[in-house]
Amino acid sequence: TSPLLVGTEVEVGRYVGRDLFVRVRQPLGGGQLPSAALEWSFLPGWLLEASAEDRFQRLSILSSLSNVDTKRSYGLFLKREWSF
Repeated sequence: TSPLLVGTEVEVGRYVGRDLFVRVRQPLGGGQLPSAALEWSFLPGWLLEASAEDRFQRLSILSSLSNVDTKRSYGLFLKREWSF
């Protein structure tokens, strides 16, 4: 893997419905799993996001130091946007 690509990611996304957005991200540095997320805007100002990504994607230096069995981390987030 080229050191030039370490930390580089390619991300694509698309609306598959009026309120549903899907995105996939692939790190190009090598050794990391792709990630995916689904975002659903179910009410004005409210968003539910479900995601799966490489456990150490944000802290890639730790991936070689870890003895954790799982390589994936999963998340479920409820987000609210306020306007003033």
